[in-house]
Amino acid sequence: PSLKLMTIPPTSAKYEDKSRAANAERFTQELARRCVSDETLDVTFAYDTSVKAISSHISDTGLPQISHLHTNRGVIPVPKDVTVVVAAGAWTSHILALMDLYAPVYPLKGYAMTVSAKHALQRQKHLTNKDLPSRIVSDKYLYTSRLGDDIR
Repeated sequence: PSLKLMTIPPTSAKYEDKSRAANAERFTQELARRCVSDETLDVTFAYDTSVKAISSHISDTGLPQISHLHTNRGVIPVPKDVTVVVAAGAWTSHILALMDLYAPVYPLKGYAMTVSAKHALQRQKHLTNKDLPSRIVSDKYLYTSRLGDDIR
């Protein structure tokens, strides 16, 4: 339905039924809320804290192990049995490379535009909600997906 108004037919298209779009900020906030509220989890969040350096050593298994996180709010010791999650987006591989660890995370170059689905339907009277994408629709250069009440 989202392609029916095209005046030039597409040269290719890709349909993905397993891909989804999400709001990373909302997901992260909800994950943190659930982790903190579950008393069976031993999770600590350090808000408004920037890691400036990482101290590590080679563990008994021969792998790097983080011993201290140096932050803008002081040094945080990391016990041996604690798992540290590095969630730094495109910077993750750079941070882990400082400890000779490889993480295949690659930033992608591109542009994003978000349009209100409600606004699009009000302005384009010939469109209905069924005409708007509900999954990821893509061709060679453009991906379109639904993100809540928005179209990206």
